[in-house]
Amino acid sequence: MESESSATGNTINFFDAEYEPPTEDSYHTMNELYEHRNILFCSLLNCLSELAEHNADYFQVRAWKSQKHEDGSMFDDMFIAGARLYNGDEISYHLPNAYWESLGMVAEIPNAPHWDGYTPADVLTRLSTFCAPF
Repeated sequence: MESESSATGNTINFFDAEYEPPTEDSYHTMNELYEHRNILFCSLLNCLSELAEHNADYFQVRAWKSQKHEDGSMFDDMFIAGARLYNGDEISYHLPNAYWESLGMVAEIPNAPHWDGYTPADVLTRLSTFCAPF
């Protein structure tokens, strides 16, 4: 989803580097929104892992989780999880350790893959491109 009409009729471009989303709305707290993001991402990675397990020759997306970054570091009480997409692009998020078991279908690796410097906007673009064929 690239844009959305606001109540004022203006179009919001979510991929615009100038766009600053509000930090709250009248419907959800930031904690609720992060909870949704975390659960949706875990669900996506579990589904990708299941598809890869049963269609290894056809489905070339690989999901992973790790307690460490590539260099062995990690933020307190966090881990990193992600996926290598069809075209080789990576997407990942840091998640609270409480979600580790939620990724039961996802392969654990010793260290996360190399981070290519992608930004949050890049992740949105990569996810949108990945989902486009579906």
